[in-house]
Amino acid sequence: MQSRAPAYISLGEAEVRIILLSLPRSGAKRWLAVAPILLGLAFAASAGLFPLARGALRPAAGALAGWRIVVDPGHGGIDGGTNRQGLMEKDIVLDVGLKLAQFLRMQGAQVFLTRDCDMDVTQHYQGPARGRHSQDLGGRVQFTARVKGDLMVSLHVNSSSDPATRGPSIYYGTRNPHSRRLAELIYEELGEVHTRRSRFAIWPGRGLYVPSRVEVPMALVELAYISSPADRQLLTDENFRYQAALAIGRGIARFCAGMGRRTPAGTNPGPTAFRSS
Repeated sequence: MQSRAPAYISLGEAEVRIILLSLPRSGAKRWLAVAPILLGLAFAASAGLFPLARGALRPAAGALAGWRIVVDPGHGGIDGGTNRQGLMEKDIVLDVGLKLAQFLRMQGAQVFLTRDCDMDVTQHYQGPARGRHSQDLGGRVQFTARVKGDLMVSLHVNSSSDPATRGPSIYYGTRNPHSRRLAELIYEELGEVHTRRSRFAIWPGRGLYVPSRVEVPMALVELAYISSPADRQLLTDENFRYQAALAIGRGIARFCAGMGRRTPAGTNPGPTAFRSS
């Protein structure tokens, strides 16, 4: 699948891994494929196109410094989410979430994962709700507020009774006016990875628990349709998962950069200035 190259001055660890995953596996062929890339990097460094010094294979340091970002892999534990042929939503989104968190941290963000293993997040909930599902969803909302997140991205996988329905879709938070822009930018970047556009592209998450309750900019990302054989094949592909994580990360980075430009001239109140009141 064709995808444009990320517009970065330097490559991050995850981008390098994607390049390596796409190369031939056998030794001689692999080195024949790697050699032109190494020569090209050496030439670019000698020409001053980017610094080949310590940390050169990382994104520009501090691009997201000061931002507190909540990454929420949906479901977990006894709640597997949607599934097909042994492939479970909770496992897919955890994998993509961990990759996304790594990318954001390399950009300087402080990242808070609602979960980093196969578990639900009921332990984050404080309140009167008794049902496990309500506690799990409430825990995600409360966790975001408790860690003082500046924005939240929740990761999910979609399903449909129509196996021909494909592509990513995003529900944006309804309590913050900047949520739609966050969703639009992430969707634009995901469109470079998954070229099949869903007819359910970007929607307000009014009827969804987390998007309708989180106060900060929020996007719930449905990566693809597990009910589609073509999308299901993508979701099992390690390369696609890396590219999806990077695409979401690029969308977040573009959003944060745009929010920074909203500050009055000569001032920088920081990302928390964009919370809804």
